[in-house]
Amino acid sequence: MRCLFRTDSFHFAGTNSGVFRSSDDGASWTFANLGGMITGFAGNDDTVLVAKQGGVFRSTDSGAHWDTAGSGITSIYLNGLFPGEGKLFAFTLNAGVFLSTDNGRTWIPSNTGLTNTSVLCMQGRGTDLFVGSSNGGVFRSTDGGVSWNPANTGLTDKRICALAVYGSDIFAATDHGVWRSSSQDETWVDVSEGLPTIVIYCLTVAGDALAAGTFGGGVWTRPLSEIITSAEELAPCHPGQISLEQNYPNPFNPSTTIRYGLPSRSQVMLTVFNALGQQLATLVQGEQAAGYHEAVFDASGLASGVYLYRLQVRPLDSAVGRDSRSGAGDHIQTQRMLVVR
Repeated sequence: MRCLFRTDSFHFAGTNSGVFRSSDDGASWTFANLGGMITGFAGNDDTVLVAKQGGVFRSTDSGAHWDTAGSGITSIYLNGLFPGEGKLFAFTLNAGVFLSTDNGRTWIPSNTGLTNTSVLCMQGRGTDLFVGSSNGGVFRSTDGGVSWNPANTGLTDKRICALAVYGSDIFAATDHGVWRSSSQDETWVDVSEGLPTIVIYCLTVAGDALAAGTFGGGVWTRPLSEIITSAEELAPCHPGQISLEQNYPNPFNPSTTIRYGLPSRSQVMLTVFNALGQQLATLVQGEQAAGYHEAVFDASGLASGVYLYRLQVRPLDSAVGRDSRSGAGDHIQTQRMLVVR
């Protein structure tokens, strides 16, 4: 079994062989006339939507009949569905995220800022949306899925198999354990203590505990109160000084991540130059909170060679009364990176 879904009248189970339906709380199941590998459900009593390898399908009679649900999804490899506020999202193995505002009748790509389009999971926390990718880590949207930004500070594994939400906390299942991030600092902390293996395939909140499905080690649970307390004790402090780290990976092709630290709220500009000093891109420009931050640079279209990235920071508490055009009081750090084709 791959996924479960419930309406007022039926339970639906998605398997590698198709959709099954139960009207007696799971005591017995019957085939619901849709075969194939099922990866997700959405909808209600009036309309049930299913994602499968092949597209999205809709039933308006509780699974007795199914029709293809709309158009616009350019991949047949669907990994699931996620309902948003007045929206429906489909996430795919090779084409990113698609958005529908008409209950699955039509779809449009929703991938701005998404540098890895192999999306394995999706969750919401308040008004924010999160997706987990196969090798790009976690991406966050604060505008309803219109655009995405990396949200990987502190995360050492960029394959995100599952996401789970509890209050202001979000948890990620990776090939290197379970990680937790809070809306208070948006920094990931490893909370895998006690697990027999660090390869985690699925997560869910079960009452007051977090349940993790492991590779070869069964299902394990841990009290959420214990996880949150432990993570808060381990969470890194804000950096003591402005820092610009070496990009990773380096050398790279075509994209790389740049991480930097701010000891206090600051005006920040992160730019990329070629070896001649010509500015090629502005990755970050604006006010940011204290803490560690990341930006992704995509070098598609650039030739092999050495490039420079520069961090220019002005702490807000030292910028009062200064001419913002003068650069007085700015802290500037520069690093090299290498593009290899």
